[in-house]
Amino acid sequence: MDTSPRDEKSAATASLCERYHIDAREIERRRSFLGLTAERADDLEKIHAVVAEDVSAIVDEFYEHILGFDEVGDFFAGPKVLKRQRGAFQNYLSGFGKDVDQPGYFENRLGIGATHERVGLVPKWYLGAYATLFSSIAERLTPRYRADPALLSNLLVTLNRLITLDAILLVETYYGSSVDRLETSIENLTITQEKLERISRIDDLTQISNRRFILEWVQTEIYRSKRFDHPFSMLFIDIDHFKKINDRYGHGNGDFVLQRVARLIRNALRPADEIGRYGGEEFIVGLVEAGPKGAQRIAERVREKIANTPFEFSGVRATVTVSIGIATLSPKCNQPDALLRAADKALYAAKHAGRNKVMLAPV
Repeated sequence: MDTSPRDEKSAATASLCERYHIDAREIERRRSFLGLTAERADDLEKIHAVVAEDVSAIVDEFYEHILGFDEVGDFFAGPKVLKRQRGAFQNYLSGFGKDVDQPGYFENRLGIGATHERVGLVPKWYLGAYATLFSSIAERLTPRYRADPALLSNLLVTLNRLITLDAILLVETYYGSSVDRLETSIENLTITQEKLERISRIDDLTQISNRRFILEWVQTEIYRSKRFDHPFSMLFIDIDHFKKINDRYGHGNGDFVLQRVARLIRNALRPADEIGRYGGEEFIVGLVEAGPKGAQRIAERVREKIANTPFEFSGVRATVTVSIGIATLSPKCNQPDALLRAADKALYAAKHAGRNKVMLAPV
């Protein structure tokens, strides 16, 4: 039975009694429930005296028994660990049956459960250990009080109730600590999952949605728009002469242009709209609740914002422009692929018309 003190981190926080709402009133309720009332005070004193008188022998018998089982013995590997645990168990026995009505008694027993959970000693072993402890103490009470069968019977009943109280407190914190550990694991798992989900949908370079996510989002929004008969439009955006930027200024500056264009597009959109990198220098924007006129107005705002923003890199000041194709949801164009093809054709027309243009696909 491991009775090591709680670690410094636990001690720095609220006491276990506070955590489990065990105050003077609760202590009285628990003692009353188990029949450890004031009438049992004399019994508790006698039990405490017997244990204190023969504590070393009880410790020896206890460890001789439990160390015979490999699964338990593994927790006490090494003479130093065993010596420390024996000392802790002896301290536990020194308070056995004493000050049962005090918060300190409850705090100590609650701490044992927390420690057992931390080291991974499962309940079947330490609950079984209490049975061993009961037998060891009972064997010392019997010869001393054999001449008074009624008193001996009362002492054994009180002993059983006292050990039951200790076991309840130990189990309470064991499972409380297990739940805390599980909740922490779930919380960490949730945070990790959220990070992984974000990584799976974010383009590393531009920090906007990647191709897979933006296409999934468009598909969902098309379904929603069709169901509620709401308008929806798509922008297909391409940076003009991007290959020349890479060839002239290097791919590092090309990456800078991609990142800044992505931010400028995002800032020109409404909060409900979504932007994603389709690939290379191409971007897709989904515009919710936007028909042809609304989409064209937003597209022009995007185009003008980028064209009027100076780009400085490698000691030069350059102008970057984009061409934009627009496709709007319609009876003839009501699937993601069809909308994308229509927006792509409109984008091609914008480039063919001289670039830095916005073109609307026929409805």
